[in-house]
Amino acid sequence: GGDMIKAAHSVTKAEEPKEEKVRLGLYLHWIKTELDNESACLELPFTIILLLSFSVLAYLHLKQADVFTVEGAVRFDIEQNANFAWAINFGHKTVYDVNSIGDFWSWFGIGFLPLMVQHSWGYSESMQAGYDATMPDGMAAPFDSSTLPGS
Repeated sequence: GGDMIKAAHSVTKAEEPKEEKVRLGLYLHWIKTELDNESACLELPFTIILLLSFSVLAYLHLKQADVFTVEGAVRFDIEQNANFAWAINFGHKTVYDVNSIGDFWSWFGIGFLPLMVQHSWGYSESMQAGYDATMPDGMAAPFDSSTLPGS
């Protein structure tokens, strides 16, 4: 019986299992892919810093809060102050009361254009007195308000 066991375990050269080999191109491709993935991971912190710095600088440069405030003021001015259908000194209709082509042109000509296209600059009546009061005695104000447009 022992000879049978020996014969079963002895393997001839022809019966030896072949070693599996990996092609060199396949292995190098895998190594290159792994190095590329590692490189991409190492670039991630720089990318995050770049994104955050761009966001902060864009926020500071564009001043979106100021733009939003001005847009809100213009919207409020158009909604509340661009009146038409005047009777004496009071406009009875606003932009939300425009219901026809005639209403639109009346609102546009009487309410919107005079509000948006100012023909003169608006200044306080006492602007020059305010400038004069801030100057030390004997010193002239930096400019005379009578030289401003619309004065």
